[in-house]
Amino acid sequence: MDLKAGIHQVSDHFWYSEPMRYGSRPALAVYLAGDVLYRLDGGNSPQHREDFLNMLPEELLRLPRKLVLTHGHWDHSFGAEPGREEILVSPETAAWMSIPYYPSEYGKKYIAMEYGAPYGKADIPGFPAWDRLVCDRPGVECALVKKENGLIMEHGIAVPMDPPIREEIVPGLEAIRVSCDHHEGSLLLYCKEEKVLFVSDALYNGNLDWNAKKYYSSERFLRFTAFLDTLDVNLAILGHDAALTGQQFRERCARWNRAAELSRGITDENTMTEYYRDIHGEEPEECLMKELHWFLVGNRRERCVCQKNPDR
Repeated sequence: MDLKAGIHQVSDHFWYSEPMRYGSRPALAVYLAGDVLYRLDGGNSPQHREDFLNMLPEELLRLPRKLVLTHGHWDHSFGAEPGREEILVSPETAAWMSIPYYPSEYGKKYIAMEYGAPYGKADIPGFPAWDRLVCDRPGVECALVKKENGLIMEHGIAVPMDPPIREEIVPGLEAIRVSCDHHEGSLLLYCKEEKVLFVSDALYNGNLDWNAKKYYSSERFLRFTAFLDTLDVNLAILGHDAALTGQQFRERCARWNRAAELSRGITDENTMTEYYRDIHGEEPEECLMKELHWFLVGNRRERCVCQKNPDR
């Protein structure tokens, strides 16, 4: 089976590939800054990385490289090449990746598709050495950050980043560190000149037949999309879905904002259905209820965190 996706050149500085469903290969991109090639996300394996790089103009392959990871999940990081490239991550991602990784049964299935073997670090050639990771903010003490109940916590409190933390990696390429339900401390990568936003999984479509993280807290999601609305975006590149034009991206956010607004303060399906029925005089459509469900789960998780940390 052909595992190569096509590549798109947006400008003299920016190339990206579409995601592939088979084997869970997410979208990848590169940004050319002077004589250094920045890779945006590592890919899910050395083979994924090489398949992508080999579609680039040959002269780019001879340049020094750096890798910026949007987050630490296996399908975005197993294609890192620590001996070849400096790896830039957020402190939250560095802390998350320092913890032993135990994939779900879903993850094991797709890892086996890519590597042709059962999951295990010893079975994966070129598995990244996480101790070589470089924090994007020197001096941050990542030992203070721990993983608890699936959330990144600092001193027992979920780490908020509202507003997001913005930092220019090189002129024209900005890393935006966000508070995101999919992976705390995710990086958005914004190419200002091209008006391209590399979203990766920070806004995850959560296709319904994928065993993915399908939850968003309503309040946090609305703050997140309010920030996204401040960015001038002509192209949004998602981790596991087709790239969107700026207009499509705004429409997608608006659709999900509707679900987030409806589900504010609600944590269970029965209350949600009754509330919708009171407002609209009819049952919510099945597709809307599935989207609302993501927010109800997220709201339940958020409430649990707040009950643990009442001063938050």
